[in-house]
Amino acid sequence: MLREVLSKLLGTFRRRRLDEEFDDEIRAHLELLEERFIARGMDLAAARFAARRQFGGVTQVKHDFQERRSLPVIDALTLDIRYAFRQIGNAKGFTALAALTLALGIGAGTAVFAVLDSAVLRQLPYFEPDRVMAVRSIDRRDKQPSLLSYPNFFDFRTEGPGSLAADRAGRAGGQR
Repeated sequence: MLREVLSKLLGTFRRRRLDEEFDDEIRAHLELLEERFIARGMDLAAARFAARRQFGGVTQVKHDFQERRSLPVIDALTLDIRYAFRQIGNAKGFTALAALTLALGIGAGTAVFAVLDSAVLRQLPYFEPDRVMAVRSIDRRDKQPSLLSYPNFFDFRTEGPGSLAADRAGRAGGQR
């Protein structure tokens, strides 16, 4: 069975050469039949007609041979691919537009996944990512969070949150 499948697979890829050889063989058979009918006393036209009638349909014989020597699924796939490339060559504008659309779609999908992967799926690239904090400053007048100034950030960093609470308590009590 493996030998048969390999033979059919090779037959699929050597189609042109095998078709030429088979055409030569059919031609040789028809010529032999013509010679037999001519030897019986027929003229050339009648001998050709009789030889073709006795041999049978050449197209059907070729089709049967092609089905036996190759894998029909691969033959159909090969024909479909050839047809697709011919159509792509005939519609260059549509092909360029389709390729551009695919490129943009694939690029956008890749970009979205890269952002999602780095922001949501992977942990932050820090030593203890669960201890990362966001520090904001709240203005007492409108009670809206605002950006922290660079010097205040360094103050928070050096003094730490515990000393900041003590500093606020000292200000409220009139100390400092």
